[in-house]
Amino acid sequence: MVGIELKAGYYGVMAVTKAGTREVDVVVYREAGEFTARCLNVEVASQGATEAEALANIADAVTLFLEDADPSELSEISDARVNRVVVPGA
Repeated sequence: MVGIELKAGYYGVMAVTKAGTREVDVVVYREAGEFTARCLNVEVASQGATEAEALANIADAVTLFLEDADPSELSEISDARVNRVVVPGA
C-alpha cells in the first residue's frame, strides 16, 4: 500500500524506488468525470474513478518512471499551492 498524506491542498505520495521510498508531490482534480492526479516533481499523470484510485495509480506510475530515471530528473518542490488565474476567453 502506498502512503498518502494531504498537505495544504496537495498530496505527498510515497513512490517505491530501488533505494527505498521517495515522497513526491501530487495535485488531484476532477476532469471529464474521473479524477486526474499529476505529479509536480516529474511529468507523470494518471487517472482513476475515485480520488483514492487516482492516488494509488499515480504512485504506481511514478514508481515505474523512477525505475529508469536519473535522480536528477526529480524536481524538489516546496510550498506548493493551487491557484486560479483569470485569462481572457472567447
